[in-house]
Amino acid sequence: MKKIILILPLFFGLRLLAADFNDYFKNTFDEADQAFDQSFETVKKLQPLAQKHEFTFEQGTIKSIYWPAKKKTDKLLVLFSGTHGIEAFVGSSVQRWLVDQPYVQNREDVNILMVHGFNVYGFKNKRRVNENNIDLNRNFVTDRSTWQSDDSGYKKLNDYLNPTDEATYGFWANAKFMCNAVNKMVRHGLENLRNAILRGQYTYPQGLYYGGNMIARQWDLLNELIDKYVAGHAKVFVIDLHTGYGKRGKLHLLANGKKEGNPLIEIFTEQNEIDYGSDEKFYSIQGEMLTFFIHEINYKLKDKAPKSVGITFEYGTLDSQKTTGSIESLRRMVFENQNFWHPAQDAEDAEKIKNDFQEMFFPSDREWRKTILDQTEEKTKKILDWLSK
Repeated sequence: MKKIILILPLFFGLRLLAADFNDYFKNTFDEADQAFDQSFETVKKLQPLAQKHEFTFEQGTIKSIYWPAKKKTDKLLVLFSGTHGIEAFVGSSVQRWLVDQPYVQNREDVNILMVHGFNVYGFKNKRRVNENNIDLNRNFVTDRSTWQSDDSGYKKLNDYLNPTDEATYGFWANAKFMCNAVNKMVRHGLENLRNAILRGQYTYPQGLYYGGNMIARQWDLLNELIDKYVAGHAKVFVIDLHTGYGKRGKLHLLANGKKEGNPLIEIFTEQNEIDYGSDEKFYSIQGEMLTFFIHEINYKLKDKAPKSVGITFEYGTLDSQKTTGSIESLRRMVFENQNFWHPAQDAEDAEKIKNDFQEMFFPSDREWRKTILDQTEEKTKKILDWLSK
């Protein structure tokens, strides 16, 4: 009996500890938005000079926190969540969790800017895209000729990626999708398919990965942030928080460029710690928000922030680095988009499609959540150390 009595407090203590980290993960936009306001109050108590920035437009308000360091400094860490709306549920959790970490609170000489729920429409409605079906991570193109880009590769796949019949869910619907996927891979090759699909397209407004034919309102927000908070900093590191791609439970570091000469290798020194867009069996995207933001910093500040660099934190969910996981990820994307434009008449089918989609970007598994927070701590400490040098 004594052994049981001794074990019970330990058991419940572990349960409470697990609940603590899990409390950061909110299930609705309103809950996450209110929690971010509470995080600002925490920051304000720690640093009275902290500021809240609000960017309001038709779809709602995108909130940001500027958190100055204890000492005057020209070093800045920027964290974005929700470039892909539904991914904000994890990104928001990570941002608010970081606010409460002692190594973040006690930093001496790095300012922090947190941009919360960048795609506010997608965040509210649990979609990746904005109100115009635009994938914001394909919209930020510096060369406007991209609006008339060559989408011939995507065109060959359009009927497969964007079916126009009523959405359904179940064995036969899934089997049909998988058979078609195998057929496409045999005909075109997996890497060719990935490149044609994921790089972005500008021809099909109701299609997956649509980059739009006009600039999104968030362009104005980025310029406001640069003018108000980034200007005056000589060393800037930008993190864009995403979920979905890669090995389940692993934080992947993605850079949309080449390894040679990249300053990121000064920070992440382990072999193959970063996946570069130029790597074989990987892909580069066009219109990436992070690349554009770094470009705008250098352009607007006329290279006064010469050490501006950024990276994508991608929290893997479905083992999409493997062929089977890649197909399953695409299936969930296709079904969700189809269900939006051509809704399933069966309510149970519609609910299953939405649940699959949410689990792909916002896993409910507690162990997954704890694991990604642990890895976030490891990588964030490296970045803060680099900024402090």
